[in-house]
Amino acid sequence: MELHNFAPDFDPTHPQVQQLVHNLQPTHITFLPDAHLGPTAPVGFAARTTRVCPSVIGGDAGCGFLMLEVKPVRVDFQALQEFLERVVPFQETPVHTVTVVQEFFEFAMSITQCPNTPTFSEFTTRRKRFEYQFRSSIQLSSLGSGNHFVEIGRSSTSGMMAVTVHSGSRNAGQAVYQQFQQVCQVFALHGVKCQTALFTKLLDEIHAGNQVHLPILLQGPFKRAVSARFRGGTPTALSLLRTTTIEEEQQLVLPDEYVPLYRETVEFLTIVAHVNRAAIALQIRNYLGMELLSSITGPHNFIRGDILRKGSQAADGKFIVALNCRDGILVCQSSTIESAPHGSGRAGKKTELKHIPDEGEAGDVVRFWRGYNEGPGGYKDSTAAIQAIKAMGIDIVDRVMPLFSYKRGNESASH
Repeated sequence: MELHNFAPDFDPTHPQVQQLVHNLQPTHITFLPDAHLGPTAPVGFAARTTRVCPSVIGGDAGCGFLMLEVKPVRVDFQALQEFLERVVPFQETPVHTVTVVQEFFEFAMSITQCPNTPTFSEFTTRRKRFEYQFRSSIQLSSLGSGNHFVEIGRSSTSGMMAVTVHSGSRNAGQAVYQQFQQVCQVFALHGVKCQTALFTKLLDEIHAGNQVHLPILLQGPFKRAVSARFRGGTPTALSLLRTTTIEEEQQLVLPDEYVPLYRETVEFLTIVAHVNRAAIALQIRNYLGMELLSSITGPHNFIRGDILRKGSQAADGKFIVALNCRDGILVCQSSTIESAPHGSGRAGKKTELKHIPDEGEAGDVVRFWRGYNEGPGGYKDSTAAIQAIKAMGIDIVDRVMPLFSYKRGNESASH
């Protein structure tokens, strides 16, 4: 295995890294300058592998950035705040007509070239199939919590304005993560497998808290194998799918026969997440009457081919690196590397950073941030991050400084 580490303060021999390498068995892995330990796996790396651990991608497949460069306009930030609270909720699912969803989709496809780009009809059909299979709705124009944000900024070089959205696949990504993690769990704990459709039924029963008798649902060899392990009583959904510890989650590898379905699902979620970001940005552009000049977009939590990226983005064309809600966003490009960081990197684990208070500034220019999720105290020093980025061979062509930031605060965020 070939390993590269561009993070000066990251230990590639840490047990969490060793577990990751053991599970994924990559031929190549690169840790970017923003690499840090996560709840179940490191964040800030790219790996070449054919194996899958659902806990690595986690519950926000397709998470990424979208930046629209626009001509400057006068903005009433208080009115914008109220507008966003109406049309871009943090958790709720906005209801849109088919015509509006098509407008979101077509705008999204016009500003990027997704692999195997679907038509709107194909996207709609795939969406319905996904929502039935995973019992989860596709949320469009929904921001989410954590470190997701909407930011209005100004270019340090051109004076143009920028609308930046950081969000992912929302509840759909979480549903996929939970279902495939359950597949891993049952395989690891009981040595048995079943069709993915069965797990949808099991999850429904678990969510409802039902002690459903598995023989009603199970079929064939899986039924016999599970029943043999519960001779002391009738197996139930709750007894079969128990809660795992973080240590156990780190060790769960998806059986090979489920990998193609997982990869195909994550690829679809990557498109969904892009459409979600485009929906948010388009509504802001229309509301403020902004003239679009250019766009930069890209995911940093996804699988494409045999490349897995966790907190890492492809360095093809221009890409952006978010520092924090005070120090702005870097616009970058490089002709010498394949993978780039997506941020400055957390200064520690989330549990270690929750003591950082919410901070804010308000005046003629509205600028605020909320605790560790985007504030400067929760992230590595921006100057050091910029030096590490340049040391990789990345050129910083612009820096967008924040004028306005919209995000959910720590007190109501889910972690």
